[in-house]
Amino acid sequence: MQRRLARILCVAVVLMLAMPAGAQDKPRAGGELVFVVPSEPPSYDAHQEETFGVIHPMAPHYNTLLRVDPNDRTGTKPVGDLAESWTVSKDGLTYTFKIRRGVKFHDGSELTSRDVKASYDKILKPPAGVKSLRKEAYESVASVEAPDPGTFILKLKYPEASILLNLSSPWNWIMARSPRMAATCAAEALMKIAR
Repeated sequence: MQRRLARILCVAVVLMLAMPAGAQDKPRAGGELVFVVPSEPPSYDAHQEETFGVIHPMAPHYNTLLRVDPNDRTGTKPVGDLAESWTVSKDGLTYTFKIRRGVKFHDGSELTSRDVKASYDKILKPPAGVKSLRKEAYESVASVEAPDPGTFILKLKYPEASILLNLSSPWNWIMARSPRMAATCAAEALMKIAR
């Protein structure tokens, strides 16, 4: 009798564990997500780091030119983040991005294409003593230009099928072009995290 009861109980537990948990009918917006990042970041510069200790706590405070569409299950469809729109030349060598207007940094200064250019200049040709782990992903890039405050142009040496997804990398934060401003942005983001 006890064996039979034990078997029934085991079968019931297995069936309960095998059943999917019930989901809410309607997702709830808002709330707070608390998670642990089990590492200390070597620096707060996503252009030169590769650890989750940087990307998880800092990425919510920055934007990228493009991002991967969160609704695309394949993870291969880029959508604009700071780029409002873009066009590609017929030969596939020139990408022209229109930058969103009204985007502001923490100090109230407005984002321009010069900030985008400065960020990609740092990735493509980092200053002495600064490494760029993303540099190789952009070997096809011949130049970056900011002809006016609302336009960013990327020129390639040869067509590159993955360039839009490279530009969608969450590591390619667009930072204010002033190094002092970029340091201030990082420090203030950290203070928000600490609160």
